[in-house]
Amino acid sequence: MKIGIDVDGVILDYERVLKTYGDLYDFIELKKGGIINRNEHYLRNRYDWTDEERMNFVNKYFLKLSKQTPLIPGAKDVINMLQKALDTETPVPDALHSRMKQLLLQYAVVGGMPDAVQTFVDSKQMNEVLRIQRDIVRSYD
Repeated sequence: MKIGIDVDGVILDYERVLKTYGDLYDFIELKKGGIINRNEHYLRNRYDWTDEERMNFVNKYFLKLSKQTPLIPGAKDVINMLQKALDTETPVPDALHSRMKQLLLQYAVVGGMPDAVQTFVDSKQMNEVLRIQRDIVRSYD
């Protein structure tokens, strides 16, 4: 059986690496100094790049970086423990199981709306996440 893990910020620090390469691409290759919001995580909102410049960055670096970004220390041990438990159909330790349930609940509640996810990453305040979600839904009325 194959399982998927949302690895950004949990198993890999891909976001930090992507921002670093984005900053270098902007400064060295484009010679723009086009960072418009240093705290923004999404390329579209972080730089004043054209669609063509953004696609050039993605085509040149995205796959390469996703393959080269190192694992966060200890992540390989956790992955191996999960794989062993899955292969042998044995329960994971209670502490890990409890943490996995907590993360799954957070994932289910936060959802995939980028603003809600970023608010949760920045503040860990579920009331703020729920407010953002309500605002997003209301914007469609």
